[in-house]
Amino acid sequence: MHPQSRLSLLAILLLLISSGNLYGIGLALWYRNSDSLTPSEVRPDKWGTMAVVFLSCSQVLYLIFLFAWLFQWVRFYPGNRIQTLSIGCGFSLSAVALLTASFGFGLRRLMGIIIAFTTAVLWLISAVGSVAV
Repeated sequence: MHPQSRLSLLAILLLLISSGNLYGIGLALWYRNSDSLTPSEVRPDKWGTMAVVFLSCSQVLYLIFLFAWLFQWVRFYPGNRIQTLSIGCGFSLSAVALLTASFGFGLRRLMGIIIAFTTAVLWLISAVGSVAV
């Protein structure tokens, strides 16, 4: 298998994981907690909403980082300031989202924990890959 085709398969896999994360974020945002019978009993999920916002920022930053790498908009090398800051910021956003999602409830909590974990793994893969460049 040609190295370029392996690279494109990796890029497709990363884009599929990212689109699944974005779908989960959208699902968590538009889901209404309607377990109770009356609208006055519905509790607002502030922690879950904050986690989803942090995850959205982290995932969008990851997609920008991925496209900058794929289309070679920025030259990546170990010690590049933009690369280091974006990986650190994205991983921090994922960690904060994981912490905040644990205080939420319902679907936002579940989606927040799952997506925060997968986004953190994506950022760790980027960090390892950027050191190997």
